[in-house]
Amino acid sequence: NGKMSSVVHMVWVKTVETATPEMIQKNLVEASSVLKDIPGVISVEIGKNKTTRTPHDYGLLIRLIDLDHLPIYSGHPLHLQYLEGFDGVVDSSFTTALDFLSDAQ
Repeated sequence: NGKMSSVVHMVWVKTVETATPEMIQKNLVEASSVLKDIPGVISVEIGKNKTTRTPHDYGLLIRLIDLDHLPIYSGHPLHLQYLEGFDGVVDSSFTTALDFLSDAQ
């Protein structure tokens, strides 16, 4: 049909036990809003995991306009700044990131 597929960058994180609710809110939830300013980002969603099937506490869905924008997003200074805020908040050994193509816009 000639329609371009967007890309969904899905990330699951586990917070460390020493992270306070305030740290999580500021560094993980509120800080995610800067990701919308990265070229190619259509939308950013973040939410608390509501299942017990996985140790992850939060999930992020970042929709990009196409696959070509994934490396732009990954190396962008705003993305790297967001990741720096994970120090003391997120247990990086539990972080899972997946990317998939989506026809939804």
